[in-house]
This record gives sequence, C-alpha cells and structure tokens, in this order.
Amino acid sequence: MPGPSEDIHNLDLVSLLAWHSLLLYVFFLPFNSLLGHQLSPLKTVLLGIMVLDLLCRVWKGQWTSSPLDYPLWSYCSVMAISSIFSIDMPYSLHIFSKTLVPMLIIYHSIWQQLIHGRPIRHLAWSMALAAILAVSLGFFFLNMEGDRIKGIFPVPTRYGKYLDLIIPLTLGLLFSEDSWKMRALLG
Repeated sequence: MPGPSEDIHNLDLVSLLAWHSLLLYVFFLPFNSLLGHQLSPLKTVLLGIMVLDLLCRVWKGQWTSSPLDYPLWSYCSVMAISSIFSIDMPYSLHIFSKTLVPMLIIYHSIWQQLIHGRPIRHLAWSMALAAILAVSLGFFFLNMEGDRIKGIFPVPTRYGKYLDLIIPLTLGLLFSEDSWKMRALLG
C-alpha cells in the first residue's frame, strides 16, 4: 500500500504532466483551423491529463477555489440547461462540449497550477511563441479578403482570434497572488 510520500510524489508527477499538457494545449490553440482534425486527438489527450490533475487535486483536498468559481459554474449550468432544451439538442450539446467545457478545464487548470507555484512566465512564453508562429504562418498563408488578412484563422477578423491566446493568461494573472501587478498594468 502506497504511503503518504508516494501519494504526494504521484500527485506532483500528475501535476507536472498536466502543466506541460496545458502549455502544449495553449501553444496549439491558434492552429486549430490549420491542422484541424490532426490536432483533435492530441487536444483530447491533453485535456484528459488536465482533468486527471484536477480530479487528483479534489481527491487529495488540494483544490483551491478561484474567485470566478460561482459565476463560471452558474454560467455553465445555464448554458447546459439551455443546450438541453434547445431546438437542436444534439448540436447544442456538441458545441457546448466542444467550446465551453475545454475552456473551463483550461481556466481551472491554469488557476490550480499558478496558485500552487508554477511560473507564469512559462505560460506567457508558450502563448508568445504560438502568437509569433501564428503571425509568421499568417504571412505565409496570406489571403486578403477585403481589408482583412485571413492568415491561418478560418474567419477573417481583426485580431479576434488572438484573444484566444491571451484570455487564459489574463484571467490567471488577474486572480494570482501577484495580481496587483496585472491590475496596475491594466490601470
């Protein structure tokens, strides 16, 4: 029977694996339209590892609540109920599970990792490298539509998809231990 030190070691290993999974998931986030179905199995595995880490934290009593827990879970509950009672329930549940559930997993994974001491600079570098690669590939796949550059994103928008890169980082920074730095930066 494993002792307490082995349990802590296993949790640390799962946590470290989940941290690297989170960094990879965030890195590949902007390339969904370019690689599409090839990334789907990888992203599912990465999300599964993050969920395993979150469940281990709950099981071991190491879950730390975030200030956004109640609003997020309320919103998700309303969206789930709305999906169940929608006109096209299978489609609504598919979109719910494809968009909102992964973002919820990512948010909680970021929160748990940062609150338990992971360096924010790794996450920032993962996003920065992804953004640099996305912009570089955007010029390579240059496709002008009107006055907008399509690049690697499926819908030509002005900077909209780049928000996918910074929203998890911003939310994590706003509620981290050093949040005063982020709040000072935002004004």
